[in-house]
Amino acid sequence: TPGCRTEVSLRDGNQGYVSRGARPARQLVHSNVSLQCGPAVIKASSEPQSLISGATYTFSGQWNQHPVFGRQFNASDFWRDKPHGRAGIVWLLTTAQGIGTTLAERIHDQFGDQAVENLIENPEAVTNVVLGLSRSVATIASEHFRNDASVSHAEVELRDLLDGIRVPKRKVIDGAIKLWGGQAAEVLRQDPFLMADHITGVGFNSADQLWHKLKYDPADIRRQWRCVVHEIHREGSVWTSTAQVEGLLRRQITSTTAKPAKAIEAGVAAEKLVTTVHANTTWVALSS
Repeated sequence: TPGCRTEVSLRDGNQGYVSRGARPARQLVHSNVSLQCGPAVIKASSEPQSLISGATYTFSGQWNQHPVFGRQFNASDFWRDKPHGRAGIVWLLTTAQGIGTTLAERIHDQFGDQAVENLIENPEAVTNVVLGLSRSVATIASEHFRNDASVSHAEVELRDLLDGIRVPKRKVIDGAIKLWGGQAAEVLRQDPFLMADHITGVGFNSADQLWHKLKYDPADIRRQWRCVVHEIHREGSVWTSTAQVEGLLRRQITSTTAKPAKAIEAGVAAEKLVTTVHANTTWVALSS
């Protein structure tokens, strides 16, 4: 799919503009992003505050022609490009607390394109050669960029993990990193269904796709109780007998490996299912 490279600038948190060449345009950046890119408009979805002032982004998606608003680029994903060159590195340095443009330029003058890496690895050594950079500011900056590097690495890992999976990738990546930070990809590798449990808009089928991509056992009890929850929700019944649960479970699990009793027990332990006994029959419902 085609990409559109553009530079995004923000004012007052959510208000800002996007510039391409010397042509700025009015801009609102929030959960629904609409960016002016030359004569066209880029539309995408993002977590609030996920676009950073001064950063450069690449958008991927498809062009279409809106009958009223003209040519639009519907972005299915976007990512922040790694800054390069003096201007990019100086901008990146100023994202750390306590580092202004002048100080950032001094750091770049000493360390060039390796300025951030030097701050991460040895902030004290940087303070020894950069006039006006205190140890406390350097230490804070080191931690800031170490965390940023962790998040960037997590995004790369998540993109690889989610390749071929039908999910809103930008939303899942932002949500997963917000929940689990640099360990997000590893968390989802351990249990893909956590994606459906904690990220709005991701359902059982998408998480199940990832489960199968990772070649996990379809009869694993973690998958079985999610199957029960999914099937009860799909049926729309308030209460379902255990005999009915067994039938629903076998839509997803072979009859020889289906363990409805254990699946129900696991679902109750996860606080996703509740049970009651009436007329000597155990009934199961979704937890409210």
